[in-house]
Amino acid sequence: MCSKEKKQISEVQGSSRPTKEARQRAAGSQWMLAYMSVRYLSILLQSVCECRYICYTGFLLSLSKYSTLQWRIILLTYQ
Repeated sequence: MCSKEKKQISEVQGSSRPTKEARQRAAGSQWMLAYMSVRYLSILLQSVCECRYICYTGFLLSLSKYSTLQWRIILLTYQ
């Protein structure tokens, strides 16, 4: 068997494992998906609220009303 055939066989066998570039591309697409979903949510919030800063501050104020202990209890009850 000549070296060219061996090279082709090893390429075919090695293609089942994802290469570093393929993993980076997959991670990049996951980041892009997360970014787009966050962007979509912010656009949605912006359209619902007239001013997004009022909406965000109201949301943060409602969060700060609960202490972390109360949030832990709430999270534990819903799990």
